[in-house]
Amino acid sequence: MVSKIPGNLEIKGTTTTIIEYWQWAYSDLLSNTNRGILAEFLVANALGITNKPRIEWDKADFLYEGNFIEVKSSAYIQSWKQNQPSRIVFYIPKARAWDYTTGEMGKVYFYPPLFPLE
Repeated sequence: MVSKIPGNLEIKGTTTTIIEYWQWAYSDLLSNTNRGILAEFLVANALGITNKPRIEWDKADFLYEGNFIEVKSSAYIQSWKQNQPSRIVFYIPKARAWDYTTGEMGKVYFYPPLFPLE
């Protein structure tokens, strides 16, 4: 099980801390991967479930009061040069879910497509 680590912890063999790494690696909140993780954090924070770190490859982003929650994020403006704003579309096809606790693929879950935001 993953547990939270303190930001002031030094990375073994260096004089740098975990917070310095996080600042270096994750300061661009507009990038696709960072924006998605930020969206997950904001939802987890609103639900009061940030006491444990996120699990990268679980069957859903959260299990909250018996419900699986999958957070999706997009933006009109990206961190790279654009000639026009991005078109926001979410499509989530059928998928087999990875179960973090068992280390196995689960049964097929159906996630219906969501329509583009206009």
